[in-house]
Amino acid sequence: MKLGLISSIKSVITESVAKPVGCKKFPSGSYEYKLCNVLNSSQFREIVSPTMMKVLDSKKKKWSEAIPKNQQDEIFEVLGKLKEINPDKKWQWPSPDPRGRFLVGTIDEFIKTRLPELAFIYDLEHGTKWSPINKLDTNYSDTALLITDIISQSKSFDAKEIYNDIINGDDSKLRSVMYTIEKFPDVIYDRFLSDPETIYNQNSLYNSMQGEEVEGFVVKLLSDDGWNIIHRGEGGDPIDVLLGIDIIVEKGGEIKTVQCKKVWNIQLEPTTLMKPEEGAYRITGQPYVSKQRNLDFVGYGTEAGEVIVAKRQNEVVRKNGGEVVYTSTDQSGNFRIGDGVAINQATGTISGVFYSKSLFSTMTPFILALGGE
Repeated sequence: MKLGLISSIKSVITESVAKPVGCKKFPSGSYEYKLCNVLNSSQFREIVSPTMMKVLDSKKKKWSEAIPKNQQDEIFEVLGKLKEINPDKKWQWPSPDPRGRFLVGTIDEFIKTRLPELAFIYDLEHGTKWSPINKLDTNYSDTALLITDIISQSKSFDAKEIYNDIINGDDSKLRSVMYTIEKFPDVIYDRFLSDPETIYNQNSLYNSMQGEEVEGFVVKLLSDDGWNIIHRGEGGDPIDVLLGIDIIVEKGGEIKTVQCKKVWNIQLEPTTLMKPEEGAYRITGQPYVSKQRNLDFVGYGTEAGEVIVAKRQNEVVRKNGGEVVYTSTDQSGNFRIGDGVAINQATGTISGVFYSKSLFSTMTPFILALGGE
């Protein structure tokens, strides 16, 4: 049975944060420009990210020590609501060791073992404001700019040599740069990153601004459908950072968790291999969803204001009258929930019945289709 709703979302994505200059800081055609663009890739993540983490770790303070007690109590209250869903439910969170695997446990185990280890860099001049520089180790563009600047200002390294070696498949000089940075994390941080107006977080700020606006569209959509927002994380929120949950909503006594993702395009496919009669929504961009076991809904949005909130279905295998929910990842990194959802990492698309029960909205008035059985 379909439920029709009329909705209008009139928000406009603003350019309140200018697009970052990035590698264009360097003269076009220069070896600094070429090197910066080469480093702006996930290809060098294993080399670069651990070093950036060590630089940041040298200035971090534990969340439990830096955040006022009343704000901590608010987080514990929300975690208590998640526990009420099912005290024995297993949740997923990252290991404190960046090379470690994800850990799985109950909310009580999360509070006892992982939350005390959470640490961030805070802007202490403005209270305990979480600093955007915390995202440096996961943002290739900002990291590429920083490393190239360090190299260009160094008397020991040459951008031309490092670039040519990388192009020829030799990353030894780049590794040498990372080794040197790791020896002097405080010096690197104080010289390049200590200024709150640093240029090395501009890409993170820009992405975060657009992500927050997409999140706002999702909040509007869920609110219009009668869901109450009981938690919406901000920068440094442990529930967001560790559990991958951007929003928690409640309706009719049901509590649901939501993760929001900005994507390039949302398109309704009238027919698919898995749903030839009903079709499905195709999401194009970077739709990969982290910490899937923690989520009930996923909200996708575009810069054009298209929004879809998808309910995660329990795809099952039926055998001898029994049902087994399963997920899998193949050798190419493609994620699948049962037979219903296929996330193709190579093409950046999602297809399947995952989107057959969805809320869909654009910037102009139209009818929302909320699928239901």
